[in-house]
Amino acid sequence: MNFFYKYEFACLFERDFGRPPKKWTIEGIHNLWVKACKRASDRRMDTNNYLNEIVKEIPKDRNGYHTVYYYIDDRICSYQISYDDYHKCYRVSFRTPELKTREGRLDFFIAEKRAFEMGEIYHKKRKIETHLQDIAFQILWRLVEEKLLKIYKNQNFYKQILMVEIAGIKYNIMADSSQYNTKFNFIGLVPNEVIKIT
Repeated sequence: MNFFYKYEFACLFERDFGRPPKKWTIEGIHNLWVKACKRASDRRMDTNNYLNEIVKEIPKDRNGYHTVYYYIDDRICSYQISYDDYHKCYRVSFRTPELKTREGRLDFFIAEKRAFEMGEIYHKKRKIETHLQDIAFQILWRLVEEKLLKIYKNQNFYKQILMVEIAGIKYNIMADSSQYNTKFNFIGLVPNEVIKIT
């Protein structure tokens, strides 16, 4: 991941790794971003699938939560899982179990071994979720913006949609010059389907 080094730190990279940093093209960084997005999506889906297993297997406690436990060093922590009717999804809250109250001690001691096993697995899955795609996108977008500013140096826009193609994939970008300088905002993939209205 040596592209994370900024240009001004190339000498530090060479000192640390004994070679100059790789020169990345926009297409190369784009492909890295696409792969990082796929990896992040796969890991998030794996975590969510395991969350559904927890909900099926671990019964609700007296407060209406599916509670699983795990350890950080010698400290016991828990995830409390509840269904959010408004957003139609499960919400996960991090908690340190309250072992000073009678109810807290009871909930903790009657928790099955499976609640600890599943809590440990779920915690590991959450820990390996990645956000490297955000770093790759920031670098990619900076390079794309620099290129667009050179191409459209003397043009003014008012919330105009442009289409940009990188490595064979088309994206919509909004150009706006309404505040004395041109800004480009990433909108997303150009949809394959065109909506026909008759």
